[in-house]
Amino acid sequence: MDIEEINSIVVSREELYAIVEEGERLTAEGKNYPGDSLFLVARRYPGDWNRAFAVQTRMECLARLIQSPRSKGWVLPRMANGATPTKQAMIATAASHPLTKIDDHFSFDERSFFACVLNSAEAQGHA
Repeated sequence: MDIEEINSIVVSREELYAIVEEGERLTAEGKNYPGDSLFLVARRYPGDWNRAFAVQTRMECLARLIQSPRSKGWVLPRMANGATPTKQAMIATAASHPLTKIDDHFSFDERSFFACVLNSAEAQGHA
């Protein structure tokens, strides 16, 4: 899929919240491992591979941004079980923010992404 196709697939924040919550549940049960989000997404969208790809791409781009120094204040330190608690404004923004493609990798533009996170948090009264 190209970047225009991925960005044309509307992903709701509730979809990403549900995947994150499922991952949290599995982590609490000791059953979540690195890379498991791919299986959670595939199971959630059987037969809809374009949607699954779009959702997984957004999850992977979010995971990379969580490692950015700009995420300070929006995420807590990584826990012993490998989870990184993340504010909902980050997840909500990842659902709808336009993806870009740099070289052969999809990503979010950090500057515009974090500006949207701040706006989202302010609108919800959480900034």
